[in-house]
Amino acid sequence: MIPYSVTAMVFGIVSIAVMCYFGWVMAIVALVLYKKGMKIYNENPPDYKPSSLSMMRAAKITGTIGLIVSIVTTVLYILYIVFIIGLANSPYNNDFHF
Repeated sequence: MIPYSVTAMVFGIVSIAVMCYFGWVMAIVALVLYKKGMKIYNENPPDYKPSSLSMMRAAKITGTIGLIVSIVTTVLYILYIVFIIGLANSPYNNDFHF
């Protein structure tokens, strides 16, 4: 089995599951572990099973998806907060004061 294959895949899956709570950190860890594992694999490919290579590919895919979804979610949260602050500071809103 390729080193880091299981760990990278787990981090990739968890990054998708917790996308709104710093999932991007786990996605980056998954992608870094993928890169390390592939470097080890490329040094001597016949030593490893094809199934572990599939796990590394899955780690790359889930890490990439987790990173993209986490970034989009974080941007949407920031836009939501800016929108709420904009509504609260609106001159037409006389009922809500800080």
